[in-house]
Amino acid sequence: MPSALQPVERLHEVDANNYHYWITMRNSRQREAILRVVRTATCHPTAEWVYGEVKKELPGISLGTVYRNLKVLSESGEVQSCDSSGGTMRYDGTMTSHHHFRCEGCGNMVDIEDQLGSELDGQVAARTGLSIRCHVLEFRGLCPDCQRVRPPSERQAIHG
Repeated sequence: MPSALQPVERLHEVDANNYHYWITMRNSRQREAILRVVRTATCHPTAEWVYGEVKKELPGISLGTVYRNLKVLSESGEVQSCDSSGGTMRYDGTMTSHHHFRCEGCGNMVDIEDQLGSELDGQVAARTGLSIRCHVLEFRGLCPDCQRVRPPSERQAIHG
């Protein structure tokens, strides 16, 4: 049986614009290290942060290699990419259903464990007649640290 760091080929089903196809993903020592860093992170890391952590283990790795591997891992469903308009792309190794809170002050993301998932999908489908496959829900506002440093007048502008 191969170890986790030995190259092995695996098939992954990818849904690109509702067309299902299979890609062969060859695991490499670099990809395994990147995946391990993302899955064990206690934050939602950026590619640059992942690069800094993986570089400790694999000094010869390039930032471009990290970006390419994060893209492949995201497309294959091994990690989630958390993109938002105007925000920095972050990655999430938690693959169970959950939502996110993104702080508009510092940009940090926090997992929100809430079971709105299928219930919300069903409600929207019933009201609209749409076939809902999934949804992405991101809450935005200020984390407790940013609330302490922002004056109340700025907080009111954010909350409406």
